[in-house]
Amino acid sequence: MEKLTLLIDDMRNIESDLVARGSILGREYLKTHKITHLYLDNDLGDDQDMEGIDILAWARNEGCVPPFIYPVTANPVARRRMIALLENDLGYVNNAGWWSA
Repeated sequence: MEKLTLLIDDMRNIESDLVARGSILGREYLKTHKITHLYLDNDLGDDQDMEGIDILAWARNEGCVPPFIYPVTANPVARRRMIALLENDLGYVNNAGWWSA
C-alpha cells in the first residue's frame, strides 16, 4: 500500500500529501482517497460543522478510517476523547504517537 498522508487542521502546517483546512474537505478526502496516515486536529475553527472527534466517528460509520492516525490537537480534553474513540471503538493502539489497528 502506497503511503498517502492527510492533514485536517485549520492552522498547523505538517508535511502531508493532502491538506484540508476544515471538516467538509477533510471528509471528502477521506471518502474519495485511500488515506493511510491522518494527522487530525480537533478544533477546526468556528465556521466548521464538525470537530476532529466528530470526523473520527463519521469515518468509523462510513468505513473510511485510515490505518494510522496521529491526533495533533493541543486541547487535552479533546485529545482524551479522540484517544478513547481510537482505543475503545476502533481497537487502535499507540505506537510512537501514531494510533493503528
